[in-house]
Amino acid sequence: MTKKSKNSSLFSLVDSETANRLFDILPDAVIIHNGEEILFCNPAAVKMYRAKNLNALIGTQPDKLVHPEQLAWLRERRKTTSKPGGKGLPQVTQRVRLDGTTFFAENTSVGIQYDNQSAFMILSRDVSEYRAAEHALKLSEDRYENVINSQSELITVFNVDGNFTLVNEAYCRFTGRTREDLLGSSLYDPVPEHGLEDLKNYFASFTPAEQYKIVENQISSADGELHDFEWSNSASFDENGDITEIQSVGRDVTKQREVDRLKSEFIAVVSHELRTPLTSIMGALGLTLGGVLGELPEKATEMLTVAKLNSEKLIGLINDILDFEKLQSGAMEYNMTKVDMVALVKQAIEINQSYADQFGVSFNVEKKGKKIFVRADEARIGQVISNLLSNAAKFSQTGDVVDIAVKDKKHCVRVEVKDSGPGIAEEFRKSIFDRFSQADSTDIRKVQGTGLGLSISKSIIDQHDGKIDFKSRKGKGTTFFFELAKA
Repeated sequence: MTKKSKNSSLFSLVDSETANRLFDILPDAVIIHNGEEILFCNPAAVKMYRAKNLNALIGTQPDKLVHPEQLAWLRERRKTTSKPGGKGLPQVTQRVRLDGTTFFAENTSVGIQYDNQSAFMILSRDVSEYRAAEHALKLSEDRYENVINSQSELITVFNVDGNFTLVNEAYCRFTGRTREDLLGSSLYDPVPEHGLEDLKNYFASFTPAEQYKIVENQISSADGELHDFEWSNSASFDENGDITEIQSVGRDVTKQREVDRLKSEFIAVVSHELRTPLTSIMGALGLTLGGVLGELPEKATEMLTVAKLNSEKLIGLINDILDFEKLQSGAMEYNMTKVDMVALVKQAIEINQSYADQFGVSFNVEKKGKKIFVRADEARIGQVISNLLSNAAKFSQTGDVVDIAVKDKKHCVRVEVKDSGPGIAEEFRKSIFDRFSQADSTDIRKVQGTGLGLSISKSIIDQHDGKIDFKSRKGKGTTFFFELAKA
């Protein structure tokens, strides 16, 4: 019998035309052999083993297509399928193509009667790419796990109920519990009772539009000590917008918060101790300059005037520091009332005009006939306006005009303060509202200040759920603005 006739003799099992179509279109390789030579193969087998055609495979020893290291195992396995109807479980083995390259195939074998002799029919599928992807995934997972476990920060993942699905070694060490014990347990276990409700409400507040948040809370360590942690959180959502899990990275800020507390206490004490004698000095200088001690020589008047101005600067610095520390500690109190923003801006201009006169700068307010109301702390928002006006005056040239506008927007009130000063460099944008921030921090800068005014202003506006920002071009001036919701 010729090789071709042997290949076609299988079709006596079923209608030959039907079988021919079936094996031709089958994506998996089909090979029939008797242990000594291949008797039949389909086009998919030709492609899998990189043969030129069917005849290049038929007559080949089947063992040549098996990796040498797996031959002994495969020959033993054939014994279970040597009789017609005998089946072997699917196995992945390493195979060898006719060009000598190797690959992995998932094989299923069955014993059949073929051409009046016992034979094996092998159905094979190339799984090299799948195994490579699986191996790459395993490497990626191992690398990911190694990176997570090498971090000193506490890293956790938990579901919508707050039960852990992942914890790293740092979290295990901190809590004194094993990973097996922690997985499935609640993240709320080490949280003190007084912080539970706020934390649960916080995690429930995530939305697809607001899926990244930072929070601080306390948790108990293995020795029962409470530690302050700052957590960076990222929530994942399903197609319905429901939370599926939250990834959280925690940094221990206990020592930092203690240092901040001590620093705040120190600054507050020193500031209060300085303000009392300075107030007394200013009062004495004012009385002296007012003629209480009689007429003073011109030189003495000049010197006392300079001393009074410097005392006022010191008082302003101390007040800024005290306000900033109150804002940082949350001790700043707000008296929210219905405030006419147009009237408040005009009042702030009157208060700051004498200060602007020192620089030869004037204020020009856009005229508004109607009142525009917001709900705010009048004194604090007045402080913000004064900060913006004084900054604009300081950074303007003699003869410049600072333009102020109160704009009635659809959902808010916007106050703009525009100067013609040197402008603010783009690289300074990110830090402009930081504490002690100065666009020019050298000792020879022309404009002196504490660098706290804008930071304080931003904190106040933030507490009003408003927005503060600026527009500027280098050498073309700056426009600072803030927005508050209408009352």
